[in-house]
Amino acid sequence: MSEIEVTEALVGRKVCNPARPEWGTGTVERVVRQSASAPPTFRVTIRFQSGQRVLLSPPARLTEPAAGVQRAAGWLDSLAGTTPDDRLRSLPDDAVNLLGSAHERFLAIAALYAGGAADLPLHRWATAQTGCPDPLSQWTRDELAAAHDAYTARRDALLRERYAVLRAKLTPSECAALLAELDEPARSRVRQSLGMG
Repeated sequence: MSEIEVTEALVGRKVCNPARPEWGTGTVERVVRQSASAPPTFRVTIRFQSGQRVLLSPPARLTEPAAGVQRAAGWLDSLAGTTPDDRLRSLPDDAVNLLGSAHERFLAIAALYAGGAADLPLHRWATAQTGCPDPLSQWTRDELAAAHDAYTARRDALLRERYAVLRAKLTPSECAALLAELDEPARSRVRQSLGMG
């Protein structure tokens, strides 16, 4: 991976931070010159899959992204659950680890049933999960289908768990009102997952 010279013209380009490879590939959103000294210092805003990051360059270095996601991972990645295979099956961190009320935590998982990611074809879902531009170059269609099934099972289990917490606190009519807050098609999908038909 070759290092990229940081300038204002970098906006819109795909980059990686070699010091934080776990962030993956990001898109440069903004570059602001911080100093006029030689060499100049830039404040670089980058949108990674894990969220937005702001780097000061130098000392931060940016490189061209690798050709694609490689499935091979070290033992530390396997232990931490951050391999591409793990990311393929994992639920979004902001839905799983949300700090909030039981109501907010339920709605965060229910949002995963809405249009968008829930309606994507299998290969586009895998791209959204891992950042790999061509998932079929790394996984077979059967492997992607099995990963999607595992993702769906985790999502459904967490939804049922969070709904059970709400049922213990709310009356049946309050639970029905909560489900009514959801837009279609999420409402129908959530009801089906909860076994309500």
